[in-house]
Amino acid sequence: MTIVLGALMLEILLHVRCRSWNPEYISHRTTIEINGIFVLLVFLSHFCQYLTIPLPYSHIYYEVRRILGQLVVTTFLFYSGYGVMYCIRHQKERYIDKLPKKICEMILMFSIAVLIYVIIQGALGKSYSVSHILYSCIGWKSVGNSNWYLFVILLLYGITYFSFKVFRDDEKYALFCILVLSLFSMIWLKDVQNGTRWYNTFLCYPAGVTFCIYQKQIEKYVMNSSLRYWCTLLLLCAGFIVCYKLRSNLLFYELHSILFVLIVTAVSMKIVLHSTILEWVGKRIFGIYILQRIVMILGENFGLQTNPVFYFIFCLIGVMAFAQIFPILTRKARKLL
Repeated sequence: MTIVLGALMLEILLHVRCRSWNPEYISHRTTIEINGIFVLLVFLSHFCQYLTIPLPYSHIYYEVRRILGQLVVTTFLFYSGYGVMYCIRHQKERYIDKLPKKICEMILMFSIAVLIYVIIQGALGKSYSVSHILYSCIGWKSVGNSNWYLFVILLLYGITYFSFKVFRDDEKYALFCILVLSLFSMIWLKDVQNGTRWYNTFLCYPAGVTFCIYQKQIEKYVMNSSLRYWCTLLLLCAGFIVCYKLRSNLLFYELHSILFVLIVTAVSMKIVLHSTILEWVGKRIFGIYILQRIVMILGENFGLQTNPVFYFIFCLIGVMAFAQIFPILTRKARKLL
């Protein structure tokens, strides 16, 4: 796995260029490529869960995986919050009114993925109740898939819609409402769901909304002074290290998650990444993230774990094939909405 991680790092290094300032640091293309990096790290992490025999030369990767933990999903949430707020600022009420449709589209796409899982699991001898399958369509339960992220993002979109419907053009009051409802949601999820993943990176989404609202002030502060930029980055890194050491506490886990994604954003201000591979992966992030376990489950049932290298190749090719086909399936279904 360390070799695979090294190949990913090499792909990044070969396509990264340093700049005095990158005006595209949080553009659609940049965020797609960065998310492409992290969804591949999610793929590697999930793949390791199915191994019975570890891949050779994996010690370094497993240490990186332990250090990162849930940090691999922070950019998904942060960029989602930023993107939604950016669209609200530019399209205002027109975009806010589109959010319920966006939520329905996500549920539809996820329901198609759930159906694929149910069919495959059924063929392998596993069955689920109707209620379990319906709950899985909103991410509340799982049929073998990764589900928590979908439920969380649907909840956050709903919170955003409610907040801006109540406060309309008042961004700061809407942001305060998003923060308060996010905190209540975290408390609720902590009580009703198993696993800290349901809530320990939750605040990265409101952090993205906040960044969008104050983007001009932030850029003005760091863009016109290299000293201010490097001091800010140093403070972010120092804060991250302190919070990382204390991340067994939920408050510090949330803080270190936010600081991590802010460091990624700050570094993006000084580099340009143009990787065709990462862009391709980032554009298919939903299919890769949602469908990757299908291939892993099939490989597991074929007994491929006994040959980890072949199992990895099988999973990688299978996931990329699913990711290419899935948008074609969902595109036709989305037209019905």
